[in-house]
Amino acid sequence: MDKNQVTLEMFVISLLIGIGTPLFALLGYHQGRAALEEIQFDPSSVISPQESQALLQAKTQAILGSPEGISQGKELFQSMCSSCHGTQADGLGPAAGALNPPPKNFLDPKAVYKLGTQPEELFAALTQGVPGTGMAGFEAGITFEDRWALVNYLGSLSGISGRFNKISLQRASELAQADLAHK
Repeated sequence: MDKNQVTLEMFVISLLIGIGTPLFALLGYHQGRAALEEIQFDPSSVISPQESQALLQAKTQAILGSPEGISQGKELFQSMCSSCHGTQADGLGPAAGALNPPPKNFLDPKAVYKLGTQPEELFAALTQGVPGTGMAGFEAGITFEDRWALVNYLGSLSGISGRFNKISLQRASELAQADLAHK
């Protein structure tokens, strides 16, 4: 293989990763969102009050976090976020070079976050995306509980842990109820 062919192949691979990853995430978001909008879901019409209460408690626990939830969040991060943010959460994933601004380095305590570093702000970034960046919203692609697992994992990382205030039980319950009502 000559040098020009190798250069061309590397360029095409970089282009596919740099454009394909955010484009795929964006397209997946819009298709999933359209499918969700077609479904009107009232949990009380499908499940019993006891099941509804159990669901509310499960959602509340996901918001509050646990060692298991943080571990789950780490696994999700590795499979869903590392292509941009890197396996070490340092912002050095394979697609990072194609993104401007670069993906967030969650290990940097001096990093500035457009939406903030509090749990609800990180959840909003995962849900709606971050305007002006390559960070797409994943409301349709990642479940409510999994987005909270990711939030709690991010809150355990050195760049956020000192600035991350845990959510109160009361606020977690309110957020869980709002999610149930939203469906």
